[in-house]
Formats: sequence, C-alpha cells, structure tokens
Amino acid sequence: MYFAYGSKYGAGPPTTAAVAGIDFEFNDSTNAVANANNSITREYDADPESVFKEHILVTGDSTDMYFSPNKTNIGNPTLAFPVVVTVQEGSGTYFISPDSTTLFSIGSTVSVTAVADPMYVFDHWEMNGIETFVNPVTLLISGTVNLTVYFVPAFQKPHTIIFNEVNADPDSDPILGDANSDGIRNSAHDEFVELVNMSSDTVDMTGWMLGDDERVNYTFPENYKIGPGQIVVLFGAVNHTDNANVAGYNADILQSSVLAADTVGNGLANGGEYIVLLAPGGEYDTYVAYGSKYHRGPPKTDATANINFEMRVEISDTVSNNNSVTRNPDGDTTVVDPFRQHLRVNDAHFSPGTAIDGSFNLLGLDDDLSSLPMVFSLKQNYPNPFNPETNIDFSIPVNSDVRLEIYNVLGKKINTLLNKQTSPGLYRIQWNGRDFNGLSVPTGIYFYKLEAEGFTSTKKMLMIK
Repeated sequence: MYFAYGSKYGAGPPTTAAVAGIDFEFNDSTNAVANANNSITREYDADPESVFKEHILVTGDSTDMYFSPNKTNIGNPTLAFPVVVTVQEGSGTYFISPDSTTLFSIGSTVSVTAVADPMYVFDHWEMNGIETFVNPVTLLISGTVNLTVYFVPAFQKPHTIIFNEVNADPDSDPILGDANSDGIRNSAHDEFVELVNMSSDTVDMTGWMLGDDERVNYTFPENYKIGPGQIVVLFGAVNHTDNANVAGYNADILQSSVLAADTVGNGLANGGEYIVLLAPGGEYDTYVAYGSKYHRGPPKTDATANINFEMRVEISDTVSNNNSVTRNPDGDTTVVDPFRQHLRVNDAHFSPGTAIDGSFNLLGLDDDLSSLPMVFSLKQNYPNPFNPETNIDFSIPVNSDVRLEIYNVLGKKINTLLNKQTSPGLYRIQWNGRDFNGLSVPTGIYFYKLEAEGFTSTKKMLMIK
C-alpha cells in the first residue's frame, strides 16, 4: 500500500530503489493541502469512501483541533460510527440503545427497536439491500450503519373474520385444562382458536384455510358459513364428536359452531407462534403473532411464501400461562392488541365458543345456524361433578331481567352469577366454585337457580375436591 499527497499526488506508485520490485495492491492519495500547520485526515474515520481534508476542516466538533494522533477526529480512543435510521414507510418511530451517544465505537453492540404508531405494525428492517424481520435488531458496529425500517397498517381491509381467543397452553390440571369438556386433558385436543364474524354479512368459509407458519393444513368444510356476530371455535381434536360437550356443538358440521381441526398447523406452540387464516384468492389473509413471534413482522416460511397479509394482529400478553388469551372486550378492533390473559379478565381459564359473558353472538344477533330460543330453559351444568369450575347454559327468548344464583344444601344463597337485563339468546355462565367472599366452597351438593320473567328453574350439581 502507498499513500501519495502534495507533489506526489497523481504521480502513480513510487519507483525509487527503496521500493523496487514491490507490487502495490492498495493505493490512496489526496490533493488536500498538507503544509498548512495541521494534519490531513479522512473526513470520516476509517471510511474508505471518505475524502481527506485538513484536520481543522473536518466536520463535527474537531474544527479547533490540528491533529488527533491515536484518536478519532473528535478525540475518541477508538473508532466510532453513527447509526442512521430512516422510517421508509408507514407510521412509527424507533429508539437506539445505548442512547448516550450519537457515535458508537467499533466492535460495540447496538440495539435498535422499532415502535409502531397506533393501528400500525412493524414489517421489516432493511440494511445493505437485505431484509431482516428481527425486532429489536442487534448490530455489531464495524462502520457507519444505514438502517431502514418499514411499518404497515395493521388492518388493510374492513373487518370480517377475526381471531377472538387463542388457547395455546391448556392448564395441566385434568379439569382446568379440559377446554373441550371431553373428560380428558390433552394438550393437543384442548388447544383452540376462536373466530368471530364482525361484519354485517354472512361469510361463506368455503376454501378458507387455517394453520400456522409451518403448515396451513385445515380447510373449512364446503358451504360452511359464519353469520354476523357468530363465534366459531376450532379445537385440535381429532374427531368432531370429541367436542360434543362444547357450547354451540351440533352433530351436523355445517350447523355446528364447534369444529375439529385435528391440530392447528403443527400445534399451537405456547412459547411463540404465528396462527394463519387464509381466504380464497388472498384478499383477506390474516395472522396473529405472539410470544417469540411478537413484533417479528409477518411470517416468512415456505408455508406462507408470497402471501401478503392484509390483517395483522400482535399479542403482547403472555400466552404460556395455563389459560387462554382473549380480546377484551370480545371483538374489539379499535386497537392492534386488545388481547389479555383470560384469568386477568375473569375467573375462567377460557370461554371457547362464547363471549366472555357467555353470549354466543357479539352483535346481539342470533346465530344464523339456528333460530332464536322459543322458550326459557336451563341446562344441566357440565362438567358435573366438577372441581373447581363448571359451565351453566341457559336460553332467553325475550328481553328479561335475569338472575342466576347459587345455593348450598341448606338453602343459603352463596353467590349471584348474573343479575341484569338480558337480550334474547343462548348463554353460558361459568362458576368458579367460590362464594360471595371469593372463598372456595367445600365438597358437597349445590343448587343453581335461574329466574326470568315468571320463569324459574333449579338444578343440582356436585362439587368434588
């Protein structure tokens, strides 16, 4: 290597006897003034594309410095470079850590985190023409970094079918973890994904597919329809009849709000997953990301190659905590992430096939697969016997003031589960086995009574510990 300046600038490689026979692989030169009582230095330290200037003319805070031996232009003991971030698309910002300086020493590690504005999500980073989907991105400083971040609107279409509840980590308890109430706690069979139609139109699900970023392997039955406000839940159960005890089940699959998907993709990983819902023609493709996939942009695997997701949901709450995560309130689309652990919303571990309050329809409409109830009814609770939770289903045919109360074997009222005006529909209320004071009740026989508009019905149930 040689470096030429002053009278040697532009003269080619040296040819004196001291360097005879040397083949110079690298050369550099400058026509910057070198005899003006200060050194010459690259305008940006260690940048091979940077020009040489007189030291007092370089940019930054070094204009009053004549030289900087063994230091950078601005006096750092090691080389330092900027991290330049550009927001290219969408709406959002970023922050850099550590944030105590604008220049970072060579060899240091810097973290840059993208933060989307409301109703936007992070899509990807781009650096040197290469896309990366890790957020935050970690950089090892070896020179100036130019980084571009892309954000996209979370919802690019009017809402129709949305994810409403995800159960990726059923409780290990044989009762609390038995989400499909088949009497067997099975981690694959009790995982579920709940959907709801938030539009005012019935959606024909023919050709729609559900899975994860590794396998999109479930296809909805031909002519299967989801009515306005209707809730549909898909369990990982193998057979349709495995879900016979779930509210909304019908032996006729086309009339059932409960479906068996025989695992969703490769099963719902409780540590992190993309759940994917694809519409025919690719006009309404949706994913929900949680855990290790949170804020990682859209899924980029062979199973999801070339898919442009119009609807994107990011769940920040912990999914691996022995209960489901659910929109709160149900069907909320006013924010990108309305999901909360079910146990943070009420005492239930999950509510497959119903809203949190037990209703079957979020729009106050009847399920389009059956007519409104014609009579008041109160069903036998399930499971029964139970410990510590059980479900109580009932139907209301007209607007009514409804009370649902729990009594012990002595006839003493120990809890009120519902006491309000209720619109017509099918309902499910879950009792957690606790009294007015929040104390767990002892083993024994209990009665639950439904009263509404002249209707009264009482049934017996058994708590076993």
